[in-house]
Amino acid sequence: MAKRKIQIKRVLAKSGQVYYYKGGKRISVSKGQKAYFKQLKQAPPRDLNNQEQLYFKRSQAAKKARANTYTFGGKPIQRIYAVLLSRVFNNEQLLETKDLSTWINPGTGAPLFNRFSDILRTIDRAGQRSKDIFKNVSTRGNFKNEAKQTSLIDVAETFKRPEYRKYKFELIDRDGDLVEGKIDIMDTLRIFETEVLDEIVSVSPQKVVKASFNYFLKYDFVRRIITLDIQDQFPDNTIADIFARKPNTDSLKIDKKNKFNDVEINFITSP
Repeated sequence: MAKRKIQIKRVLAKSGQVYYYKGGKRISVSKGQKAYFKQLKQAPPRDLNNQEQLYFKRSQAAKKARANTYTFGGKPIQRIYAVLLSRVFNNEQLLETKDLSTWINPGTGAPLFNRFSDILRTIDRAGQRSKDIFKNVSTRGNFKNEAKQTSLIDVAETFKRPEYRKYKFELIDRDGDLVEGKIDIMDTLRIFETEVLDEIVSVSPQKVVKASFNYFLKYDFVRRIITLDIQDQFPDNTIADIFARKPNTDSLKIDKKNKFNDVEINFITSP
Protein backbone atom coordinates (compact mmCIF):
# COMPACT_ATOMS: atom_id res chain seq x y z
CA MET A 1 0.00 0.00 0.00
CA ALA A 2 1.39 3.40 -1.01
CA LYS A 3 2.42 5.66 1.82
CA ARG A 4 0.15 8.70 2.13
CA LYS A 5 1.96 11.97 1.56
CA ILE A 6 1.75 14.34 4.53
CA GLN A 7 0.37 17.74 3.54
CA ILE A 8 2.02 20.97 4.59
CA LYS A 9 -0.23 23.35 6.52
CA ARG A 10 0.23 27.10 6.37
CA VAL A 11 -0.89 29.20 9.37
CA LEU A 12 -1.04 32.99 9.41
CA ALA A 13 -0.70 34.35 12.95
CA LYS A 14 -2.35 37.59 14.13
CA SER A 15 1.09 39.18 14.19
CA GLY A 16 1.33 38.59 10.44
CA GLN A 17 3.99 35.90 10.87
CA VAL A 18 3.51 32.77 8.74
CA TYR A 19 4.23 29.31 10.14
CA TYR A 20 4.35 25.97 8.34
CA TYR A 21 3.45 22.62 9.87
CA LYS A 22 4.00 19.07 8.72
CA GLY A 23 2.20 16.28 10.55
CA GLY A 24 1.37 18.67 13.38
CA LYS A 25 4.99 19.73 13.86
CA ARG A 26 6.25 23.17 12.94
CA ILE A 27 9.00 23.22 10.35
CA SER A 28 11.33 25.96 9.12
CA VAL A 29 9.93 28.70 6.91
CA SER A 30 12.36 27.97 4.06
CA LYS A 31 11.57 24.26 4.02
CA GLY A 32 7.84 24.71 4.64
CA GLN A 33 7.44 27.45 2.05
CA LYS A 34 9.02 25.34 -0.69
CA ALA A 35 6.94 22.26 0.13
CA TYR A 36 3.72 24.24 0.57
CA PHE A 37 3.84 25.95 -2.82
CA LYS A 38 4.87 22.71 -4.48
CA GLN A 39 1.74 20.96 -3.22
CA LEU A 40 -0.66 23.76 -4.26
CA LYS A 41 -3.20 22.61 -6.85
CA GLN A 42 -4.96 25.98 -7.16
CA ALA A 43 -4.29 29.70 -6.80
CA PRO A 44 -2.43 30.63 -3.59
CA PRO A 45 -4.24 32.40 -0.73
CA ARG A 46 -4.60 36.17 -1.01
CA ASP A 47 -2.85 36.93 2.27
CA LEU A 48 0.67 36.07 1.09
CA ASN A 49 3.33 38.27 2.63
CA ASN A 50 6.02 39.95 0.49
CA GLN A 51 8.48 37.10 0.89
CA GLU A 52 5.87 34.53 -0.14
CA GLN A 53 4.72 36.60 -3.11
CA LEU A 54 8.28 36.86 -4.35
CA TYR A 55 8.85 33.14 -3.87
CA PHE A 56 5.61 32.29 -5.67
CA LYS A 57 6.49 34.52 -8.67
CA ARG A 58 9.93 32.96 -8.91
CA SER A 59 8.57 29.43 -8.65
CA GLN A 60 6.01 30.16 -11.38
CA ALA A 61 8.72 31.58 -13.61
CA ALA A 62 10.90 28.53 -12.99
CA LYS A 63 7.96 26.24 -13.77
CA LYS A 64 7.34 28.06 -17.04
CA ALA A 65 11.03 27.86 -17.92
CA ARG A 66 11.05 24.11 -17.27
CA ALA A 67 8.02 23.70 -19.53
CA ASN A 68 9.91 25.47 -22.32
CA THR A 69 13.17 23.60 -21.77
CA TYR A 70 14.29 20.96 -24.24
CA THR A 71 15.42 17.65 -22.78
CA PHE A 72 16.85 14.33 -23.78
CA GLY A 73 15.80 11.43 -21.61
CA GLY A 74 14.74 13.80 -18.82
CA LYS A 75 17.97 15.85 -18.81
CA PRO A 76 17.92 19.50 -19.97
CA ILE A 77 19.80 20.27 -23.18
CA GLN A 78 20.58 23.52 -24.97
CA ARG A 79 17.70 24.84 -27.06
CA ILE A 80 20.06 25.52 -29.97
CA TYR A 81 20.43 21.75 -30.55
CA ALA A 82 16.70 21.42 -31.20
CA VAL A 83 16.64 24.50 -33.44
CA LEU A 84 19.53 23.27 -35.57
CA LEU A 85 18.03 19.78 -35.81
CA SER A 86 14.72 21.23 -37.00
CA ARG A 87 16.71 22.82 -39.82
CA VAL A 88 18.54 19.57 -40.56
CA PHE A 89 15.22 17.73 -40.99
CA ASN A 90 13.49 20.81 -42.49
CA ASN A 91 10.63 20.38 -40.04
CA GLU A 92 9.86 23.14 -37.51
CA GLN A 93 7.02 21.07 -36.06
CA LEU A 94 9.67 18.98 -34.32
CA LEU A 95 10.21 21.92 -31.98
CA GLU A 96 6.74 21.36 -30.51
CA THR A 97 8.03 18.19 -28.81
CA LYS A 98 10.40 19.20 -26.02
CA ASP A 99 11.90 15.75 -25.30
CA LEU A 100 14.25 14.92 -28.18
CA SER A 101 14.43 11.27 -27.12
CA THR A 102 10.84 10.94 -28.39
CA TRP A 103 11.51 12.42 -31.84
CA ILE A 104 10.55 9.72 -34.34
CA ASN A 105 11.98 8.88 -37.75
CA PRO A 106 8.86 8.94 -39.99
CA GLY A 107 10.47 6.44 -42.37
CA THR A 108 11.18 3.73 -39.80
CA GLY A 109 9.01 4.66 -36.81
CA ALA A 110 12.08 4.32 -34.58
CA PRO A 111 13.53 7.07 -32.37
CA LEU A 112 15.80 9.47 -34.26
CA PHE A 113 18.33 9.51 -31.44
CA ASN A 114 19.22 6.62 -29.15
CA ARG A 115 21.79 8.61 -27.19
CA PHE A 116 22.77 12.25 -26.79
CA SER A 117 25.94 11.76 -28.85
CA ASP A 118 23.71 10.95 -31.85
CA ILE A 119 22.41 14.53 -31.70
CA LEU A 120 25.89 16.02 -31.86
CA ARG A 121 26.90 13.62 -34.64
CA THR A 122 23.82 14.52 -36.70
CA ILE A 123 24.48 18.27 -36.42
CA ASP A 124 28.17 17.81 -37.22
CA ARG A 125 27.51 15.71 -40.33
CA ALA A 126 24.82 18.08 -41.56
CA GLY A 127 27.16 21.04 -41.08
CA GLN A 128 29.84 19.30 -43.14
CA ARG A 129 27.38 18.71 -45.98
CA SER A 130 26.03 22.26 -45.98
CA LYS A 131 26.46 25.41 -43.91
CA ASP A 132 22.81 26.35 -44.44
CA ILE A 133 21.70 25.04 -41.03
CA PHE A 134 23.95 27.67 -39.45
CA LYS A 135 22.66 30.49 -41.66
CA ASN A 136 21.04 33.64 -40.32
CA VAL A 137 19.63 36.13 -42.79
CA SER A 138 19.44 39.92 -42.82
CA THR A 139 18.05 41.86 -45.80
CA ARG A 140 18.57 45.50 -46.72
CA GLY A 141 17.35 47.53 -49.67
CA ASN A 142 17.79 50.85 -51.37
CA PHE A 143 14.27 52.05 -52.19
CA LYS A 144 15.06 55.55 -53.45
CA ASN A 145 13.44 57.25 -50.49
CA GLU A 146 14.95 59.99 -48.32
CA ALA A 147 16.55 57.55 -45.92
CA LYS A 148 17.83 55.52 -48.86
CA GLN A 149 18.29 52.36 -46.75
CA THR A 150 15.73 50.36 -44.84
CA SER A 151 16.44 47.31 -42.72
CA LEU A 152 13.83 44.67 -43.56
CA ILE A 153 15.14 42.00 -41.22
CA ASP A 154 17.61 43.34 -38.69
CA VAL A 155 20.34 40.85 -37.86
CA ALA A 156 20.18 42.12 -34.28
CA GLU A 157 16.99 40.09 -33.87
CA THR A 158 19.17 37.00 -34.08
CA PHE A 159 20.67 37.75 -30.69
CA LYS A 160 17.25 38.05 -29.05
CA ARG A 161 16.27 34.47 -29.83
CA PRO A 162 15.90 32.24 -26.77
CA GLU A 163 18.33 29.62 -28.10
CA TYR A 164 21.15 32.18 -27.82
CA ARG A 165 20.21 33.57 -24.40
CA LYS A 166 23.20 32.05 -22.55
CA TYR A 167 25.73 32.40 -25.36
CA LYS A 168 28.59 34.84 -25.70
CA PHE A 169 29.04 36.43 -29.13
CA GLU A 170 32.30 37.25 -30.85
CA LEU A 171 32.63 39.04 -34.19
CA ILE A 172 35.68 39.33 -36.44
CA ASP A 173 34.90 42.54 -38.30
CA ARG A 174 35.65 43.56 -41.87
CA ASP A 175 39.17 44.70 -40.90
CA GLY A 176 39.98 41.55 -38.91
CA ASP A 177 39.47 43.10 -35.46
CA LEU A 178 37.65 41.30 -32.64
CA VAL A 179 34.37 42.85 -31.50
CA GLU A 180 32.65 41.60 -28.31
CA GLY A 181 29.34 42.45 -26.66
CA LYS A 182 25.96 42.18 -28.34
CA ILE A 183 25.39 45.93 -28.68
CA ASP A 184 28.78 46.58 -30.30
CA ILE A 185 28.33 43.57 -32.60
CA MET A 186 24.88 44.75 -33.68
CA ASP A 187 26.23 48.22 -34.45
CA THR A 188 29.20 46.79 -36.35
CA LEU A 189 26.95 44.59 -38.48
CA ARG A 190 24.58 47.46 -39.22
CA ILE A 191 27.50 49.60 -40.34
CA PHE A 192 28.90 46.72 -42.40
CA GLU A 193 25.60 46.19 -44.21
CA THR A 194 25.18 49.92 -44.82
CA GLU A 195 28.71 50.29 -46.19
CA VAL A 196 28.34 47.31 -48.52
CA LEU A 197 25.00 48.56 -49.80
CA ASP A 198 26.46 52.05 -50.34
CA GLU A 199 29.26 50.52 -52.40
CA ILE A 200 26.90 48.69 -54.73
CA VAL A 201 24.57 51.69 -55.00
CA SER A 202 27.55 53.83 -56.02
CA VAL A 203 28.16 51.42 -58.91
CA SER A 204 24.52 51.48 -60.07
CA PRO A 205 23.06 54.74 -58.68
CA GLN A 206 20.03 54.64 -60.97
CA LYS A 207 18.88 51.19 -59.85
CA VAL A 208 16.93 49.83 -56.91
CA VAL A 209 19.06 47.40 -54.95
CA LYS A 210 18.09 44.61 -52.56
CA ALA A 211 20.84 42.80 -50.71
CA SER A 212 20.42 39.60 -48.71
CA PHE A 213 23.14 38.99 -46.12
CA ASN A 214 23.47 35.33 -45.15
CA TYR A 215 25.61 34.97 -42.03
CA PHE A 216 27.07 31.55 -41.18
CA LEU A 217 27.68 31.34 -37.43
CA LYS A 218 30.24 29.06 -35.78
CA TYR A 219 29.08 27.40 -32.55
CA ASP A 220 31.22 26.30 -29.62
CA PHE A 221 28.58 24.30 -27.74
CA VAL A 222 30.83 23.45 -24.80
CA ARG A 223 32.02 27.01 -24.07
CA ARG A 224 28.72 28.51 -25.34
CA ILE A 225 30.40 30.94 -27.69
CA ILE A 226 29.10 31.95 -31.12
CA THR A 227 31.58 33.43 -33.57
CA LEU A 228 30.94 35.27 -36.81
CA ASP A 229 33.82 36.16 -39.13
CA ILE A 230 33.09 38.82 -41.77
CA GLN A 231 36.72 39.74 -42.44
CA ASP A 232 37.47 41.01 -45.94
CA GLN A 233 39.74 38.37 -47.48
CA PHE A 234 40.39 40.40 -50.62
CA PRO A 235 40.44 44.12 -49.68
CA ASP A 236 42.06 45.03 -53.02
CA ASN A 237 39.19 43.36 -54.89
CA THR A 238 36.46 45.96 -54.37
CA ILE A 239 32.75 45.39 -54.86
CA ALA A 240 32.95 47.80 -57.79
CA ASP A 241 35.60 45.54 -59.34
CA ILE A 242 33.39 42.48 -58.85
CA PHE A 243 30.45 44.19 -60.55
CA ALA A 244 32.68 45.52 -63.32
CA ARG A 245 33.44 41.95 -64.36
CA LYS A 246 29.69 41.35 -64.81
CA PRO A 247 28.41 44.74 -66.01
CA ASN A 248 25.11 43.51 -67.46
CA THR A 249 23.95 41.31 -64.61
CA ASP A 250 20.89 42.03 -62.46
CA SER A 251 22.02 39.70 -59.69
CA LEU A 252 25.33 38.80 -58.13
CA LYS A 253 26.68 36.76 -55.24
CA ILE A 254 29.61 37.85 -53.08
CA ASP A 255 31.00 35.25 -50.69
CA LYS A 256 34.19 33.74 -49.28
CA LYS A 257 35.49 32.96 -52.77
CA ASN A 258 35.73 36.60 -53.77
CA LYS A 259 35.35 38.75 -50.67
CA PHE A 260 34.13 38.08 -47.09
CA ASN A 261 34.47 35.18 -44.65
CA ASP A 262 31.32 33.45 -43.33
CA VAL A 263 28.92 35.82 -45.09
CA GLU A 264 27.22 35.38 -48.44
CA ILE A 265 25.70 38.49 -50.00
CA ASN A 266 23.17 38.18 -52.81
CA PHE A 267 22.36 41.37 -54.72
CA ILE A 268 19.32 41.91 -56.90
CA THR A 269 19.04 45.13 -58.89
CA SER A 270 16.20 46.52 -60.98
CA PRO A 271 15.55 49.82 -62.79
